[in-house]
Amino acid sequence: EARLVLIRSRGGSKLDHGGSNDGQAESNQGNASLQDLDYDTGIQFLNGRNDMSTLDYTVEVKELPELNVACARHVGPYSEVGEAFGRLYRWAGPRGLIGEKTRHLATYLDDPDITPADKLRSSACMTVPEGTPADGDIGLMKIPGGAFAVGHFEIEAAQFGEAWNALMGEWLPASGYQPDDRPCYELYLNDHEKHPQKKFIVDICQPVKPL
Repeated sequence: EARLVLIRSRGGSKLDHGGSNDGQAESNQGNASLQDLDYDTGIQFLNGRNDMSTLDYTVEVKELPELNVACARHVGPYSEVGEAFGRLYRWAGPRGLIGEKTRHLATYLDDPDITPADKLRSSACMTVPEGTPADGDIGLMKIPGGAFAVGHFEIEAAQFGEAWNALMGEWLPASGYQPDDRPCYELYLNDHEKHPQKKFIVDICQPVKPL
């Protein structure tokens, strides 16, 4: 399948029209460390700025599947979503729901440039088998699939905001796409505590549609 890929590096950008391999996430997704997550995120949309990012990253527009997830909801600053991961894993661990194929992600529903920080809605999520029952404050939902711009980053905890800015403020305006109204999310692909530089390997997944 041919995909349009933008490859961004400190040396410049280029477009690659070749096929690509989606890749495999590391088997240990770092559920223990995500509950301590406290990073400079924000999904900050640059407020009209067009600063060039210093990050190395790639962006692919591709079809992603629907995800069946258990979620712990969070209202408040996005940087505090780690608390919700703690609640989620305390529920999932004793039920044997965390395995090598489990995907771990956070969804974001509001634009922090518009919504006050104490009212921002997000969820700490993990994939679960169909038919898993909800329990207490742990809910179930389906994250819609479809066309997404997937930005692949290897970043420090303090660089999540810059990564979102790179995708939304640098790549998106020149892409021929616009945001769709499905939830965006971060998909965590490693345990950053096991990374030699303590970096997060993450796919930032923004739903898009043609202009």
